[in-house]
Amino acid sequence: MTRTRVGLLLLVLVLLSALARAQDDYDDPDDDDSELPGSAALSLHFDKLGGASVGFGLPERPGNWETIRQSLAATLHCPAQNFIPPFLDRGTQDMVSGWPADRRDKYLDYFAGYQRRQLIAKCGSLLGWNGSGRSGSIELSALIPQLKQAGIQQLWVSISYPPAKSIEYSKQNLSYPPQNGLRFFTYQLATDSPRPAPIRISFGLGRRGLYGSIATALAFVLFPVAVTLYMRRAALVSGKLDPTAAWFSYFRTINWCINGAMLLWITSGLGARQSVQDSITYAIAPGWIATLLDVFVVIGPAFLVYLACVAVSYPLHVHLRGSTWTRREFLLQQSVNVGAQALPLMFFLAAAANFSKSGSVASIFFVMALLSFFVFRSLKMRVGKSYPHALTRGELRDRVFTLASKAGVSISQIFVLPTGKSQVANAYASGNRVVMFTDYLLQHLTKREVEGVAAHEIAHIQLGHVGKRALTFYAALILPGLLSGFIQGFIHSNSRGRTSAVGAIGHAYAAATWFWQWSQRDFILMLLALLVFYCVSRRFEYAADERGAELTGDAESQISGLLKLSRLNLMPIQWGKGTGTWLTHPSMVRRAERIAASSGMPADQLQAILERHRMEVPGGPHAAPASDDHYAIPEATDPEHLASAAKKHGSHQFKLWTSLLMHVVPPALFALAVHGFDLQGNPAVLVYFIGAVLTPILSITYSAVLGVQGRHAEKVRLADRFRRNGVSVGDTSIAVGFSPGAVVRFYGTNYYNWDIGLLDLSDTGLSYHGEQIQFSISPTQIDGICIGQGGPSWWRFPRIYIRWKGTDGRPSVFSIANLEPCSIRELRRRTDALFAHLNQWRSSSMGLRSHSDSLQVPPGINEITSRLPREFGGLKTNLTLAIYLVPLAMAVNAVLRIDSLWYILSAVALTRLLESVPFWRFHDRLLDFSTQRPEIAVAAKASDH
Repeated sequence: MTRTRVGLLLLVLVLLSALARAQDDYDDPDDDDSELPGSAALSLHFDKLGGASVGFGLPERPGNWETIRQSLAATLHCPAQNFIPPFLDRGTQDMVSGWPADRRDKYLDYFAGYQRRQLIAKCGSLLGWNGSGRSGSIELSALIPQLKQAGIQQLWVSISYPPAKSIEYSKQNLSYPPQNGLRFFTYQLATDSPRPAPIRISFGLGRRGLYGSIATALAFVLFPVAVTLYMRRAALVSGKLDPTAAWFSYFRTINWCINGAMLLWITSGLGARQSVQDSITYAIAPGWIATLLDVFVVIGPAFLVYLACVAVSYPLHVHLRGSTWTRREFLLQQSVNVGAQALPLMFFLAAAANFSKSGSVASIFFVMALLSFFVFRSLKMRVGKSYPHALTRGELRDRVFTLASKAGVSISQIFVLPTGKSQVANAYASGNRVVMFTDYLLQHLTKREVEGVAAHEIAHIQLGHVGKRALTFYAALILPGLLSGFIQGFIHSNSRGRTSAVGAIGHAYAAATWFWQWSQRDFILMLLALLVFYCVSRRFEYAADERGAELTGDAESQISGLLKLSRLNLMPIQWGKGTGTWLTHPSMVRRAERIAASSGMPADQLQAILERHRMEVPGGPHAAPASDDHYAIPEATDPEHLASAAKKHGSHQFKLWTSLLMHVVPPALFALAVHGFDLQGNPAVLVYFIGAVLTPILSITYSAVLGVQGRHAEKVRLADRFRRNGVSVGDTSIAVGFSPGAVVRFYGTNYYNWDIGLLDLSDTGLSYHGEQIQFSISPTQIDGICIGQGGPSWWRFPRIYIRWKGTDGRPSVFSIANLEPCSIRELRRRTDALFAHLNQWRSSSMGLRSHSDSLQVPPGINEITSRLPREFGGLKTNLTLAIYLVPLAMAVNAVLRIDSLWYILSAVALTRLLESVPFWRFHDRLLDFSTQRPEIAVAAKASDH
């Protein structure tokens, strides 16, 4: 008989003797005073942190439990009070309560006898962290003498451990080693031993496994960097002859390296990623820190590869693209780009990981994801000086809206994105019906070519490509993991019936089984899924090209615009099928051929366009435009405008987040007061009621206060800016907000003011100097002034409407809002005072001629992009705010530990309801310039008067 079988037989005999003794106790639970010699059992069930669930049993009740309890405490380095008799949990109690009375009583008597012979405990870290797992020793010299005095002849110690790649244990007194995949072994120690040897145990990754995982992780980072450095050297040499080919070849190779390394690490990491994650579970207790570290291990190396490879590419940006970034500016920009992607993703994955464990912790992570997203988005714009400029008027705006109307698409806004030193020519379409152009594109493409690009982006919106592309991409990331688990389960469930299959079916089934057990399965599935995504994306580009050519009716400009974009971005116009398989866009030549075929363009005309492009290539991407037929957007690149846009963006983000907090913090503080003062009954109800009533009052008031904050600094900034531009600004200048038209509209970061500036009244006329427009009109051109409605709010903030006539005699209306520094209680009085001042000025200046330096007439309402105020009280706005408010409420509830989430959410819902009422009630009202007051009648259609 082998040693293993002997050990197993001894273990079975011990268990049978314990069962026999338990049966004796069950039959006669009072027979506990016998002093028959036997065996004691100590069981240790270790977790990954080295803690253990302890069980200790004797064959009969000892004369003195306290000495044994103290010995156990000294042996396991665990407080003596942790060792308690076993108890019935709630589930067992409920089960036993349903038994017949005699059976229940007999069981309870048996369990009482069992309690007298057993102790259980939960002990902390019995094993310490050794750098790759947990290790330690169990010294039994304090326990063995006490057992011997109690008449115990031997002690059985059974140890179980968590899943581990490496396990080491002492061999002396070992009775049953772990085998056949069982994480369990047993020691047998005689109590008459003079000094029992300690039991040593170590489990985890093992130093060799940990070092191997670290080396693999480093290889994931260093190999792509090494390839990038090699390709950089080759590109710098070949770029002297052909910059476009060198640039494309370089970035094609490193993109494959970066994406391949990132994808391989995230899906498997060749076992290294999982090993590092396992080491975290051995080192740190479950919690938010462990979750963040775990998520960082998943995505951190991938983004580190990306950052390192892009960072070493700086010389190519300088020598091939002609970038003027300094190395410090370039590295800072790339670091912010990585942070803008990595941190929100990391916090979001942490939120998802904790969703089923702790909703409060998940909500905190979700709020952190939102905050990091907004913070890094602001940093990106600040570092790159690329604040989007809303194109609310002008020739380009009108042309894009005309194309959108022809396609049956409603465009919400057009933006021009300054690229600064990046020099990127591109255009984008988003799911919220926004079209964006970079200023670099507008500077180098003709008007017809820009219209072709705009038509292409409008076609994406019309055909629903933005949402479909996003859905396809997320499906490519998620479905392989879901399908792999499903198919693997199907294969396992049918494996028994297929083991005897022969022929092609048997070989196919064997191959499928091998594949689903392969460690790189997810990597291959993800590659296949991404191939599908790339294929779908290329088809979308073909469809948008063809539809865009239909909208403009100018296929030649569509093609020449695409070719020029390739030249500006140092991209070749043609590449092989293998390269195109891993790109989201087809080659420009293939796109041009598809456009020409769909529009009926002759082949010789297409060849002439391509030949003209080849002749223009030597000029490089920075060649001066051949024609002045370009859209000019000076505001997008004006330094003063960029500074203003940065300030407005920061102010908007501050107002957004502080307003959100005002929805959540007040009810949370009232709930905290109830819990802190331990209020019960009517006092608690009263406090909750006061909090629910005050929250909307405070939130609405705070929003109004935010509207008048910073007005003095804003006026000083405007005056300084205009003085630098040579505009005479006096002490009597009045800060106002300007809006065209006779109705209230929403214009973005200026809210109900399309522009902000300074108003001057003199004998020669009314002069307005704003950030977007400047004009002067004489008193004789003004034929009416009245006070009318302002934006929807519980506070009444009226506007002053001025009707005037141009040289053609056509009447038009614009409105102004007083932006002078004041409190919210003074706003109405200040508006009335400005209204009276305007009327007095008009009366005293009648008969004077128009100012000779008239700059520009105010634009009409039909030329300005705006939104109806009613939209901001609708379901879409409230659902968007709920995405922020619900996690924020959960986070505040978790931080304050008040367990009042439903109360906070109810107060938030009530606040949003009351805040939406003015928007629901808002209607465009007619103006009555004869009475100088607004009529009660509601306008059937917004129009100029």
